[in-house]
Amino acid sequence: MEEDFDWEKKNDSDRGLVFVHDSTAATGSYAIVSATASNIVIRGILAPTAIAPAEQGNPATCNTFGLIYGQLIRDVVSTPNSGSKNVKFFDPNGGFVDGNNEGICQVCHTATFHFRNTGEVNTGAGLFDHTGETDSNCTDCHSHTNAFAHGGNGGSCGTTSECHGTRESHPTHVAGSGMVGVDCDECHNINNFPEFKDGENLVNTNACDNCHGGGLGVTLAKQYWESPGSSNVTAGSWAVVLGEISFCGSCHDSTPGNTLGNGAGDVAFNVMGDNSTYGFSITGHGKVSGNCPPMYYQAGAGVGNNFVDVGNGDFCSVHCA
Repeated sequence: MEEDFDWEKKNDSDRGLVFVHDSTAATGSYAIVSATASNIVIRGILAPTAIAPAEQGNPATCNTFGLIYGQLIRDVVSTPNSGSKNVKFFDPNGGFVDGNNEGICQVCHTATFHFRNTGEVNTGAGLFDHTGETDSNCTDCHSHTNAFAHGGNGGSCGTTSECHGTRESHPTHVAGSGMVGVDCDECHNINNFPEFKDGENLVNTNACDNCHGGGLGVTLAKQYWESPGSSNVTAGSWAVVLGEISFCGSCHDSTPGNTLGNGAGDVAFNVMGDNSTYGFSITGHGKVSGNCPPMYYQAGAGVGNNFVDVGNGDFCSVHCA
């Protein structure tokens, strides 16, 4: 046998060879550092007990050494806790997951929220539905560099009509919809969704403070983030559970909200007043009984406004002549 072996070229740009200590099973493989006619130096540690057929648990073939081409790709991999799994690498969308649970990432997943190796696409309530996404490229939304944190592609996580832009209270907030129409970067670090621009999560961020006026308004806005629909009288939403005075008053009070997340927009008018001697629920349309002071055009009538319950806890003023 010639002495000029190039088996170690696996570690360079050539094909080279890979050493296996059981010629019937290519799972226990080692990169070759160098080789001569009588010695093979491998990268890693091959314990003497691993090649002793007499050791309990070792197959009789554990010392039937062999070589395989270095640039081949496995079709079976050993997983941390699911044994050996068939795997497919060649997929135009990256091969991370597929419909047969054979994606290179998926074969090891046992505790992820999505795409486990047992076939579950979604595991738990309140998660973004990934049904039908096995043919999508994960890195369009999740950065490999940032451990697949979503939004890591540097773009948005959705619009008002797709993906995260349709979930929770996003439709009320994001550009082109709802009450305010802010851009994603006004609240989030767009290079590492769902992190907020101050590096915090939803519970601790101050990104909500300017718009919601701080204090109780911010606390309730976060509490009801996953229960949108106050303006549509949706069951479980903030306005339905706590009333429109709480919902609207979170911005229109003595610590008013701002129309822009950076505080440079319009300041919400203090409709709630001091909530003691005047204001929406004392002398305004939020009053649920009795009469309001007459409007300017009612001065001669001296009657003012009566209030009737129109359902859903809302009261509507009936202007009297």
